[in-house]
Amino acid sequence: MAAPAYSYRLTARQQPARRSYERPSVPRVKTVQGDRPRQATKVLPSSANLLAVVIAVVLVVVASLAFVRIYLSSEAIVTSIESEEISSSIATARSEGSALEVQASIVANDSSLKDKASELGMSDPANETYITLPQDVVATNKDGSLSLTESIQIASGSTAEE
Repeated sequence: MAAPAYSYRLTARQQPARRSYERPSVPRVKTVQGDRPRQATKVLPSSANLLAVVIAVVLVVVASLAFVRIYLSSEAIVTSIESEEISSSIATARSEGSALEVQASIVANDSSLKDKASELGMSDPANETYITLPQDVVATNKDGSLSLTESIQIASGSTAEE
């Protein structure tokens, strides 16, 4: 059995109430033209327009010059601060260098070394002994590099010139 066909056409009275968030289909405000004639807008003379443009250009140029001056002033301040930092590091390096020169002169002085040795409990030797070392077995080539074969020959007792 087939279902009946329903009619969905609604009359104005049967339409559901519109929700408050829905946009109305017809604008609520209507405008009405008045009877008063429109007045013509006043056009400024071209000299006034030219004066306004000249004033605007002058203001832009003055503002640009002010920004350039501020930029140059800030760069000068930054440069002077960096110069002071470099000067202080130079002074520090000079003072450290003079302190190192004093330390080097103390170390190079024989009497100061003897004083330090006596503080550590060291004394002069009773006698001096010299050690004579045999000939070195390492040989070099004519170009100055090490030669393994000549070193082996010297170590074995035979000469390299044979």
